[in-house]
Amino acid sequence: MVLPELEYKAEVDKWGQHVRIWGVQDDSMVLELYDVRILVLQAGLVIYEEANDGRPNHEKEGSFTQFNDIDVIVRWLDLESGKEIHQESFMNTKQTPRPVFSIASLVQGETVVVQHQPGQDTLHVFKVGEEGSILSIEQVVFPALTSV
Repeated sequence: MVLPELEYKAEVDKWGQHVRIWGVQDDSMVLELYDVRILVLQAGLVIYEEANDGRPNHEKEGSFTQFNDIDVIVRWLDLESGKEIHQESFMNTKQTPRPVFSIASLVQGETVVVQHQPGQDTLHVFKVGEEGSILSIEQVVFPALTSV
């Protein structure tokens, strides 16, 4: 991506991105995403958001949406299997902030994704198996989160 010379990086981060994901084994492109924003990428899992405008990914080529105060779909993609394992829609993000995600790998080969919705005192903990499926979901309530 060519960055404008006189703009701050924070301004560029508000816009959609064109992302190509390449495979390690056969050195070929696994997936191409248009007009998305990568939220987190770790442990073979990519979590990204796209504008909820009704257009499929292949019709977004060459377009870049400003991701301020729009409806978005957050998708989780397992890079090893190439399948989407979770998606969630967030409406009216001007009133309700988007969630924040964190990914960690466990020794047993599982991956844990923690989702926090700003302004709420709960965490959602998702355990993702090696085969790219959600094994369990737990909700943890921390009243201290809203007072810190």
